[in-house]
Amino acid sequence: LLQVLNRLRLPESFEALRKTKPVQNLQDTLEYTRYVQHVTKLHAKMFQALAAGIAEAKLLPKEISVSEEELDAFMDDFVAARLGRRVIVAHQITLATDLLQGGARPGHFGIFALECRPKEVIESAAAIVSEICSKRFKKAPTVLVSGDVDATISYIPDHLEYILIEILKNAMRHTVKWNMITGDKELPPIKVKIHAGNSVVLKITDSGD
Repeated sequence: LLQVLNRLRLPESFEALRKTKPVQNLQDTLEYTRYVQHVTKLHAKMFQALAAGIAEAKLLPKEISVSEEELDAFMDDFVAARLGRRVIVAHQITLATDLLQGGARPGHFGIFALECRPKEVIESAAAIVSEICSKRFKKAPTVLVSGDVDATISYIPDHLEYILIEILKNAMRHTVKWNMITGDKELPPIKVKIHAGNSVVLKITDSGD
């Protein structure tokens, strides 16, 4: 895995970023952002390379092999750290782009929507997953949204949508498969309830096994 990381030039990129001069004006901001964009593209195929490295690690002789638990722990830590870095990078690039275009987009600060509406994101994710489910199973349950439907949060809409897509994919799959077992004529809906208080919580309920 260390060889994989070296082939991806991670140490080189880290050292170059570490030595970057402090950003003090607009020109520095643009130069730094261009380099960050370059590094982002350079490491775009990170996970494919890591997957290859892990596959190789599993083939090592037993005396020098790495356990599944160690590999899982490594990947969990690596993915979590990478996700955090990618959020920072995307935020920096978006801020610089907005600056060049005369200011932040209405209702946004970088990649954050200041008044992101969970209801709208839920409906968007549901439409995407419903289409996928319909193509695979020829049918899909409806998604009912209730609760504090006018609630807003400061969040990254793309991230929320991705999370919801994965959860709803699982919920729709299990609902359809359970329906095949029970033989009911109607698919029960998937229910998403929005609770708004000190924070916003989404409760997703399906009727799968």
